[in-house]
Amino acid sequence: MRLVAQPGDKLYCRLTVKTQLLARVSHLLKVGKNNFRPPPKVDSSVVRIEPRKPRIEVKQKEWDGFLRICFNRKNKTLGLIFRQKITLLEKNYKTVQALKLSGQGLMEDNDNKMDFSRLRDNNEDLNMDVDDDDDGDEEMIIRCGYGWTFSSSIW
Repeated sequence: MRLVAQPGDKLYCRLTVKTQLLARVSHLLKVGKNNFRPPPKVDSSVVRIEPRKPRIEVKQKEWDGFLRICFNRKNKTLGLIFRQKITLLEKNYKTVQALKLSGQGLMEDNDNKMDFSRLRDNNEDLNMDVDDDDDGDEEMIIRCGYGWTFSSSIW
């Protein structure tokens, strides 16, 4: 039933949006638990999935990242989610600008490789924590200084 859910429905999720973007989905019939051996603990249905023509062109990686942000927290409003993300981006941008202004930039001009030696020699501890929840979906932790920690994953 998630595939045919409508906005505002309890079952409306990322799967719903992704499926309905690319195809027209319709519920045909419900299949009872007694039709299976052993009977499952979930309800079953038969659905029709017809690809949309013409196909909607979208950058899948960016679209999936956007949907992860939107559906990451069940009861949050989109406005609150986007305000948090904008605040996070501003904080990270200011951190990068501060590193550039102090001469401690992360990028070498000539070969675009990260120069960790300049940061390692720096005595101050630079923190940039981006993860605002414990589910591991959004994570970009960079701690520079004597304790090195690098972790990154996209929404």
